[in-house]
This record gives sequence, C-alpha cells and structure tokens, in this order.
Amino acid sequence: MDVLGSKKTSLQGLVELLFKSQTETHLTHILQRKKLLCEHSALATYYDEIDDLLDSMAELCMAHGLIGNLSVPACNEITNSESYFENLYKEVEGYRSALSSFPFLISKLDDIQELISQTIYRLKFIQS
Repeated sequence: MDVLGSKKTSLQGLVELLFKSQTETHLTHILQRKKLLCEHSALATYYDEIDDLLDSMAELCMAHGLIGNLSVPACNEITNSESYFENLYKEVEGYRSALSSFPFLISKLDDIQELISQTIYRLKFIQS
C-alpha cells in the first residue's frame, strides 16, 4: 500500500474511533448507572463538544481525500470513565504520526486531546 493509502486508513480509524467515543459517552451519560452528577456532567460536556471538533476534522480529511466511507464500530456502555478517557487520549495520540504530512490537522488533534484531558480532569477532581 502506498504511503497516502496507509495514512488514509489510519486517519479513517481516528475519525471512527472519535465517533465511537462520542456514542459510547452519550450512551453512558443516558444510562447513568453510577448516579453521579459530576460524571453525568463531564460526559455531557464531552459528547457535546466533541461533535464540532469531530465534524471539522472529518470534513477536512474528506475534502483532501484522506478518508472515505465511515462506519462506527459497535458501541458499549463505559464501565470506568476515568480509565476510558485516559486510554482514549493515548489511542488518539497514536494517530499523531499519521498527521505529520498534514499540519492543518495537527491543531484539530490538539483541540481533541485538550477536550479529552479536560474530561479526565473533571472525572478525577470534580466530585458531586
């Protein structure tokens, strides 16, 4: 596979991962099994704010032919929100090298990781 082809697959994986995170966060927010207002609010903020960031990244990738058809992997309820977002941050960081040829996308990735970090903070340090 050519270099652009592997970046295309990688960037598509990133966008699909973020769509999955938005859906899983929303699902967990609605089910609210832990009954914690702090978690409920942190999750609501994440799924609301990731929407515009994800939309912008996906549109830029599509405009430059970097991604094609998208699908959202199967979604599940999040059992440990703090751990989930720490792992999500690391997974998203793993895609950074795929963006090296597309500097206009790096700031988008930075904004997404900032939101994930803010969510981690809210889950760790804000108690209801």
